[in-house]
Amino acid sequence: MKQMLDLALRYPANPVKCIVFDGLYNPGFRIFEGQRTLFTTEEIEKPVFNFYRLMGKLGTERIKLTSTGDSNIDGLATRRGSSMQVMVYNFNQDVHDRQVKKAGLVITLPASGRYRLTHYRIDEDHSNAYTVWKSMGKPYNPSQAQLGKLKSSQGLAWYEPPKIIKAKNKKITLSLLLPHHAVSLLIFEPVK
Repeated sequence: MKQMLDLALRYPANPVKCIVFDGLYNPGFRIFEGQRTLFTTEEIEKPVFNFYRLMGKLGTERIKLTSTGDSNIDGLATRRGSSMQVMVYNFNQDVHDRQVKKAGLVITLPASGRYRLTHYRIDEDHSNAYTVWKSMGKPYNPSQAQLGKLKSSQGLAWYEPPKIIKAKNKKITLSLLLPHHAVSLLIFEPVK
């Protein structure tokens, strides 16, 4: 997705107007198996659906983001009005790499002062009904109570409750720990 958005920056005459999900359905026996979809047949949202929610929270103006160090850590930054959004992810093709990566962020904001930081996360422990289903033993036919638990675990989750932080000299420095295949979205909104 980021590569497509980067291409749109390089070639502004060809902007990205929409993002299409290439889904398909293969018969599977258990609710999360055999389907490349955004929802299970029981209408449980998959973690990939939460990624689209994250994308919807990004601003409309791209801001330069520079990634140095570990090649698995990357992201993008945007602005909407006086708020900024920074998406950071840890991804590599090796599914056996379970290493947690550290990302250091230095965010330059429009002004010094106080900002509300809202931090969303998708990983094995956040915004992930699939992990909850696995913890249940991957039931073939989940009971009503299990379906209720799965539905209550879907949706986009905070990594931590929103908090107020102070920008000094228009900068905020943060450190994140990102598990493999994790994505964080940090939203900075000025507090008056």
